[in-house]
Amino acid sequence: MARILVVDDEPEIAALYKAFLELLPYSFKVVTSGEKAIELLKSVKFTVFILDIDLGYNAMTGVDLSIKIKDMQKDAKVYALTGHADVFDGFDPSIAGFDDVFSKPFGYKNLIILHQNILK
Repeated sequence: MARILVVDDEPEIAALYKAFLELLPYSFKVVTSGEKAIELLKSVKFTVFILDIDLGYNAMTGVDLSIKIKDMQKDAKVYALTGHADVFDGFDPSIAGFDDVFSKPFGYKNLIILHQNILK
């Protein structure tokens, strides 16, 4: 069974992801920083990661976190979240370890795609 970790620095947005993910039959955790995610990974194994690209000023970015996750878990599925549709223009997101990119706001369409990808 998939275990999902969502990382977003905005508590209100993190709560929204939590509400959506409760609709899926997977266990999940939501944290608000890359540093908290790394600390949690020391004790819990996740199979799917949804990472906000911009995790706030003076913080580990979603790209930094994705690279660290892929170093720790080569088989992890890592998805980028961004409010800036052009952030990956001319750049292959898989270079940073991302399997796909979701645009904010995260909604039912993203939830369906995520579920389908987990089932693959």
